[in-house]
Amino acid sequence: MRRPRSSGPTPSRSLLALVVVPLLALLAGVLVGCGRGGSSSTLDRIRERGVLVIATEAEFRPFEWVEPSGKVVGFDIDLAQAVADSLGVRLEVRNVKFDSILSELRQGLADLVVSGMTVTPERAQSVRFSQPYFFTVTALLLNRASAGTVASAKELDDPARRVAVKEGTTGEQSARAMLPRARLVSHKTENGAALDVAEGRADAFLYDLHSVEQHHAQHPDRTVLLRTPVTVEAYAVAGRLEDGDLMARVDATLEAMRKDGRLAALQARHGPTGSIEPPR
Repeated sequence: MRRPRSSGPTPSRSLLALVVVPLLALLAGVLVGCGRGGSSSTLDRIRERGVLVIATEAEFRPFEWVEPSGKVVGFDIDLAQAVADSLGVRLEVRNVKFDSILSELRQGLADLVVSGMTVTPERAQSVRFSQPYFFTVTALLLNRASAGTVASAKELDDPARRVAVKEGTTGEQSARAMLPRARLVSHKTENGAALDVAEGRADAFLYDLHSVEQHHAQHPDRTVLLRTPVTVEAYAVAGRLEDGDLMARVDATLEAMRKDGRLAALQARHGPTGSIEPPR
């Protein structure tokens, strides 16, 4: 059946072409762009831009710290460099506060977190962890005046005790769980927590053994190191849950480093207290 004639003017074919063709081209470009963005993985984007970006807090010697020149160095930085080398890209380090480090990952400001991060069930709900690359224990740095009455962590579970912790760390989590009656004093930095102990404002600081060893060495006359392990912790690289291909590459690199001795060489070079092998 033929269409009835319209009572209004009929647009010319040339006018339709001027309007419709550009719109179709624009739509096609948007769809192609969306397709590229949707199918491109983080691993692909790292290779395309030629840079692997990691987030770390460079206040955790010997895993990461800042040299006088301003360069961030340490065990974790060398490990991240090995991952970057395996991808054929350069490494970029973002030095951020630990309590906001996972936000860097979620916001896409970093591809990985490499910062002496302990694997916990809570963190594993929001990030994908690599295989552990280091195992350590937490221990207590005690004020010398308090040391005579503290033989283990349980003696600190008292309302009269003040325990310094660093915000956002597993040391803080452990203290809250194991010492519910103690008064916890939260600090932004481990140096602040250790100084509280040295100057008598806190009875103890619960943190990683290799760190409290260093703080005791800085204040040998005012602190006592209690080496008895409080908890055992595993460090791993953290990535986004959806970045399985990138984390598989991280795991492959860590496995190769373990087999060819590079991981052991990092421990020998930087000297952290602990082990690259799981405790038996």
